[in-house]
Amino acid sequence: MKTVLTTHLLFCIMLFPVLGEAQLFTISGNVTNSENGKALENVSIFESKSNTGTITNNKGFFKLELLAGDLEISITDVGYKASNRNFVLKADTTINIKLSPEIQIKNRHKKQMVLHADAKTPKKSLERTK
Repeated sequence: MKTVLTTHLLFCIMLFPVLGEAQLFTISGNVTNSENGKALENVSIFESKSNTGTITNNKGFFKLELLAGDLEISITDVGYKASNRNFVLKADTTINIKLSPEIQIKNRHKKQMVLHADAKTPKKSLERTK
């Protein structure tokens, strides 16, 4: 009888931590370019409170498992404007994100092309005089 009672007591003690754990939920979704709808690969998805992150695959898909509660998600990629989302996670959630290209990078690229075009030197200055 003591053995059965001790076994039940140990089982109950082991069960309490499992019941007290916070529940994990999944956040998943796709990240695309807002201008052409193409999937964006290797985009960083980061949740600052839990210090958890991932990157999108070659189809723009990502998946994170996080504890329920308030979240601060940051979505970043080089050449695109960062997107930050704040929400309360209560269940599995799907979010689709469209990132806008940064205009400054396009202008900088165009300026570099103009500079290279203006930098051409006449053939006479390159030839050696005999």
